[in-house]
Parts: sequence; structure tokens; C-alpha cells
Amino acid sequence: MLEIREGAASILAPDKGPPRGPASSSMSVFYNPAMGVVRDLCVLAVRRLQAFLPRPLRALDGLSGTGVRAVRLALETGCRYELLAANDRSAEAFRLIQDNIARNGAGGTVSAVRSDLSALLSTERFDYIDIDPFGTPVGFLPAAVRAVRHGGLLGVTATDTGPLCGTNPTTCWRRYGAVSLRSEHMHETAARILAGSCVRLGAQVDVALRPVLTQSDDHYIRLYLRAERSTPRTNRALGELGYLGPGRRTLPMDEGAPAAGRVAGPLWLGALWDERFLGGALSDLDERLAAPAIAPGELTGARAPFADGRRLARQLSAMSEEAALPAFFFELDECARAFRAGPPRLAALIDALRAAGLMASRTHFSPTGFRTDAPPAELERCFRAASGR
Repeated sequence: MLEIREGAASILAPDKGPPRGPASSSMSVFYNPAMGVVRDLCVLAVRRLQAFLPRPLRALDGLSGTGVRAVRLALETGCRYELLAANDRSAEAFRLIQDNIARNGAGGTVSAVRSDLSALLSTERFDYIDIDPFGTPVGFLPAAVRAVRHGGLLGVTATDTGPLCGTNPTTCWRRYGAVSLRSEHMHETAARILAGSCVRLGAQVDVALRPVLTQSDDHYIRLYLRAERSTPRTNRALGELGYLGPGRRTLPMDEGAPAAGRVAGPLWLGALWDERFLGGALSDLDERLAAPAIAPGELTGARAPFADGRRLARQLSAMSEEAALPAFFFELDECARAFRAGPPRLAALIDALRAAGLMASRTHFSPTGFRTDAPPAELERCFRAASGR
């Protein structure tokens, strides 16, 4: 066993698991340090949930593994919990969760549970449900949308990025009921396919789901979706589904898929971030990063360092810029090929677009990607000006 500190938690974890990238289903219990930044954002998301819901929260870490997420939620959010459960069906994981709860003195807040997740969700209701599986989450989503309370939040991770990003489109169609597309903006398309699938599943039981936070890297898509039990709001959410056609043209569902060209969908065409929710998370992060340094052994609550706070700050900063801009970002190399010009520095291009009175921002989906509302001719003019050609 390894002793690992992440945030305010000190846990024991098996001495195995990938240093980076997705996990494998062959690993019964593992700790993936590369996902520390995902758990960092989870802490902020649950803090924001408590700001919107005045009641004590019922929260579930559904596929808990080592229990690190649930322990961190207990130690770092400052939330009031009616129930905070760390669940795993594995006997090995259950024992490790119990040990890590005791190790962190969290026994008064976190309950270890050993159950099949879908079975547990059929008998309990929660304000926050976290689903972070090996591969696809679709097997757990029908039970989750029934179990989430009005005003609650679903945290959903997908690591099957091959199907979602267009490498295996048949698998994507089978799992998510959508056609995926390999393109420059494939990770955003993947996030929108996952969101669209969640929205459609929620609609089957009159639960309106909307993304409030979206986080992505090469190996995962992570969504936080607010749930509202309302038929009119469910209908409005369904109205934001559609298709992506050639030339980044988007079409609502009632117009049907484009008859020709490369098409992706159905997928979510609405906002991937709620600006109020995102702004609150960014404020919480800034406050935590500005907290005075503390000695090891004194790590408590909001003063504990995040697993990867600086990286999360960069992600949230980019998200706050791109949240209000059009869907489906551009890549510098993509534009360079189209305009037959050398790629400029990203910052120079964004400055040129803004100087022309246009909207432009970075995107957290790609270090060389950007969003803009510029018409094609204006984009080319600003691109050439920024590249010096």
C-alpha cells in the first residue's frame, strides 16, 4: 500500500494503477493521481450545490474505489450532510474505504457502503450522485436520473473517449444513441454527445438535466448536470438538442439531420457551463489558492492545497472566457490549412479578433483552440493580420 495525500485527505491506496491516462477494468481497486484535478473540481461543485440548496445534503460517491472523493467532500467542502456515502461493490474496495474513512477521522460524516450501484439508487434518493466508472457511465444513468432529487446534481465521467470522439462511431451509436465525429473539436463534440444522452435519459422520467460544468482532457469527459423535476423544463431541455453538420452548422432536432456531409448527433447544443455556477466555483478556488501556507499535518478544510490547483485555475479561467461563446471551437492548425497561412500565436489572434469588435476566447478543451463569433471572412482577415501575412 502507498500513503497518498490529496487535498486534505491522507489515504492508503494499492501500489498499482496508471500514472496517467484512463484506468483499466482489470484493476479492482486503484488510485489514479491524474484524476486529482477532477476531484478538485468536484469539491468546488458540491460547495456550489450547497449554496443553491439550503438543506443538509444527501451525497453519494457511487463507485468509490479508495474512498478519496468522499473523504475529500467531508473534509473540504464545509457542507452540511444528512448522508455522505462512499459505495463500492468490491469487498477489497469496501475494506479500504473503511480504513481511509477511519484514517481521516471522517467516520462521523462518511458512511462506507457495499452495494451494486444501480440497486442502491433504486432504494435511496440523493442531492449529489457521482458516477465515475471504468469506461462508459450509461449503465448507471437510468437509475441515477430516477434517484437524484429536485435541484440536485449528477457528476458523470466517461473515459470511453474513443467511441465518443469518433474513433469507434458504431460503439458510440450503440451506447449513446448518437453518431460521433472525429474532427478538430472532437472532445467538445464528445462532451455534447454525452450531455445529449443524459438529457434524453432524464426526459424519459420528466427530469430536466442541464450541464452546469463541463471538464475534459484527452482521456475523459466530465459533466455536472443540474436536475429539475419539471415537465415544462424537460421539454425546454429537449429543445436544445440537435445535430452538427458540415461547416459547424447546427440544426435543431425538429429539422432533422443534414441530408449530406459529415454529421454528428443528436447532441446537446445548449450551454456547457452555467455562468453563475462557474463564477461561484472560480471565486471559491481563488479564495482557496490565496489561503496562507500551512504546515503538513495542519491540513484542514478549505485551507488544504488542491491536488492540482494551478491546473484547475487555468481550466476554470478558460471556461469562464468561453462559456458565453458559440459552440464548437476552432484550432490554429485547422485555420492555417484553410487560409494557407502560418499559424499566429493564440494570444495574438484573440487580441486581433477582439480589436475588431468580435468575441474571442481560449478554450479549455485544447491548448491551441479558440472560440469566436467571427464570420469566416473576418476570421481569415484577423488570422492573417495576427500571423503577419
